[in-house]
Amino acid sequence: MKKFVLIFSGIIILLGIGAGLMLKKDKRAVSFTAFPQAHGYLAPYPEKEEIEFEIFFNSSDSLFTEAKALREAWIGNPEKEELLPLELLEIRKTDNRFQAKGETFRGFCFSFLVPLLSEEDLELTLPEAHLFLLYRGNKEISLPVGSFAFQKIPAFGSAELYVTRLQGIVNEIGGCKTLTGICMSFRNKTAEEIIIKNIEIVSATIRGEAGKAVLLGEEEIPSGTDIRELLPSYEPFVHEAGAASIELPSHGEIRILLPVKYSELHPANRLAFRIDYLHLGEEKNYYFNEFTFFTDRRHSKERIAALLIQTDEDY
Repeated sequence: MKKFVLIFSGIIILLGIGAGLMLKKDKRAVSFTAFPQAHGYLAPYPEKEEIEFEIFFNSSDSLFTEAKALREAWIGNPEKEELLPLELLEIRKTDNRFQAKGETFRGFCFSFLVPLLSEEDLELTLPEAHLFLLYRGNKEISLPVGSFAFQKIPAFGSAELYVTRLQGIVNEIGGCKTLTGICMSFRNKTAEEIIIKNIEIVSATIRGEAGKAVLLGEEEIPSGTDIRELLPSYEPFVHEAGAASIELPSHGEIRILLPVKYSELHPANRLAFRIDYLHLGEEKNYYFNEFTFFTDRRHSKERIAALLIQTDEDY
């Protein structure tokens, strides 16, 4: 009997040690990061908006990429003084990856819905934005994602004005592939003159320099053209405020190049914007939804080396 008790006790101890080792093994360190970008979105009053962020992990199978484990999410400033609640739609693996610190980081696209509905204009502008993710067990992580701007608007489009033939001038600034200019055509749908006064990019860190916009002909400009071949005095971080006065005759069409400037180097491949114009002496706005100018993103070794890579325990 005594021998049986000793054997049974030994089994219990071994099982306890095994369980402890398994728990210790399951509790592993996972590293993650995100490339800072300029995020800007527009949404009509009665509509919800879909937004997304790409986060990179050194593990393809962890708590942080499990949709069922994510309890709540917000976008806001680092101090959490301004927060916008988000609803998770899905987490999906992308084809993007890079090497850092001897490890491979793979991209995961986190898609969210902004459930905010409104009956009036609302605006959230965050020059320094963080994505807050709360998982089961009250584990929370915070990722700096660049800048963020979100506006609720009456509607898209215009009864008098039409925007067409959008094209980005894409160059590298500080090792970042990003927009330096936007070519766009305006068509007047009315029998009266329209005067374009401003072109405002929806962003906390990117501005369109409407006062320096130049008229273009019908010639095609390759997307990779150096912006300084078109605008010799172009400086990406020098923004000169000033209203435009672009005259668009009755049923006429013109094409312009809008310089794109930065207060912080948060690159963008997708932008939304607002056009302010005069028609019959009345000030009006034309909101244009997000447009993707290019999809092939490249990151230099210097940009990768400057990333903030965080590590947390996965369990």
